[in-house]
Amino acid sequence: MSYPRKLKDPAADLAELTALFNASAHATLPCKGGEEWHSEDLRLQRRAAALCQPCTLLQVCRAFALASGATEGVWGGTTPADRRRLRRKAA
Repeated sequence: MSYPRKLKDPAADLAELTALFNASAHATLPCKGGEEWHSEDLRLQRRAAALCQPCTLLQVCRAFALASGATEGVWGGTTPADRRRLRRKAA
C-alpha cells in the first residue's frame, strides 16, 4: 500500500489520522481487514465504500483522503474514481 502524499492541509497528516483511528479503538471500523479496501476491482471497491457508510469516522477519513491526494484504496466511503470526480468538481 502506498500512503498518500502530504499537502499543506493539516488533515493530510497520516500520523494525525492514525492517532484518530487509535483513539477510536472502541469503535467498530469496517475497514480493518479484507481485500476490498485496496482492490482494483470496482465491484469490491463499491462493496467497501458501502461498508463505510455507518462508520463514525466517515467524514474525517474522506476529508483526509481528499486533502492528502490519496489515489488508491477506499477511504471515507469513496473509491479512487469517486475522489477524482470530487477533486475535478472542486477545481
